[in-house]
Amino acid sequence: MKSKLVYIATAIALILLTVSIVTVMAPSVTPTLISWSNIWEQGYASGFAYSYKFEGWYEGSPYSSTVTIGGNTISVTSSDGKTFSWTATLPISAVIVKTGTIEPTTGDYAYLYEYGSDGYGDTGLYAPGNKGISHVTFYWNVPHQEIPEVPLGTVAAIVSMMIAFAAYFTLRKPKSIQL
Repeated sequence: MKSKLVYIATAIALILLTVSIVTVMAPSVTPTLISWSNIWEQGYASGFAYSYKFEGWYEGSPYSSTVTIGGNTISVTSSDGKTFSWTATLPISAVIVKTGTIEPTTGDYAYLYEYGSDGYGDTGLYAPGNKGISHVTFYWNVPHQEIPEVPLGTVAAIVSMMIAFAAYFTLRKPKSIQL
């Protein structure tokens, strides 16, 4: 009986592990299919401070590249030229994955993966129809550096201490120094 429970527990653990691995390998956002053109992509890019296009993909061939632009280091890795993973040091807002194959009857398509301002990396991205990738374009803005607010109580305490020290040095009696 005890060995049967061990087998069942092991089977459940393997199933959960498999499901978690498959989940990790899928993109974290759902892509939007877009009818792609250079003009569309240039118009989309106008909403961002920075964009970078990784080119030179070949279906069935590995691809790996790293670039630093606008203070952001982006790394892209693919083992097959059809799916890829990426990481970035600053948040990425969107990624466009353009298919390398043009469909004669339907035109040219790409997937738009939108991350808002939270994308520091993802895995399992792919082009429409899971076809070979032509290029991948990343879009981002430089995060705003906010100046931290100093609580009013802290400012009041510092000003009070400065006034107290000034009063102390002004009102204290100088000691005579004997030579």
